[in-house]
Amino acid sequence: MRKIVYLDMDGTIFDLYGQDGWLEKLRAEDAEVFGGDRRIITEETLRIFFPSDEYDVRVLSMTPLNASKEYCDKVIEKKNEWLDKFFPSITKRIYRAYGHNKNLKNSENAILVDDSEPIRNSWRGKAINPAELWGWFFYAPRQLVPANDRKLYHISPPNVKWFFDFILILFLKIPKFWVDFSFENAII
Repeated sequence: MRKIVYLDMDGTIFDLYGQDGWLEKLRAEDAEVFGGDRRIITEETLRIFFPSDEYDVRVLSMTPLNASKEYCDKVIEKKNEWLDKFFPSITKRIYRAYGHNKNLKNSENAILVDDSEPIRNSWRGKAINPAELWGWFFYAPRQLVPANDRKLYHISPPNVKWFFDFILILFLKIPKFWVDFSFENAII
């Protein structure tokens, strides 16, 4: 039986917070803030971390804070369009109102990947910070490239350790926890 993994979207696989004026767009109820190629990782990279034969990957995301029902419906539609385009293999999707506890019936036996520390701390199963999981893929876009130019394929890793993490994880498919353990003090 495959292990269930729930992925948050905003700040985990979709770079909402790297956009110029993202908060103003949310407050103005502009659903276009959830469009465009703003991937933090690709579906192919996701499958390196969570192979389809071992993991059932699903989306567990929230709608914006204090938004009207009409806007929440538009946001869900826009997020589904984005997922259909960039992560088409993820067909199971759950959307909750902002601030709602993300725990589900099977939380104890599932993995949650979410950028929110309070949400990770309240999860009853295993919760993972995407910055630790994606490593180089997650940090580089936020630190090196202006928000309107972020594309993973033009980014250089900011230090040698991330380069070795990238090589080991992507090409050799060595688990991230082993990379952290093995190279913690070995590289500058």
